[in-house]
Amino acid sequence: MLYAIAIVVLLAVLVAVFRNTPSSLFGGQSLAQRFRQNLANARAEHDARDAGENTNR
Repeated sequence: MLYAIAIVVLLAVLVAVFRNTPSSLFGGQSLAQRFRQNLANARAEHDARDAGENTNR
């Protein structure tokens, strides 16, 4: 039982560290910031592609 509690606490600490701490390993961005940036870039590319297809019709 004690091992299960220790594992849960360890996972919670790791998640908190990687969510909130900008790290030089990830180019000075936290993983959450990088994920949001990648998502925004993908949406912008998709919207631009859709706009280009609509003008060709």
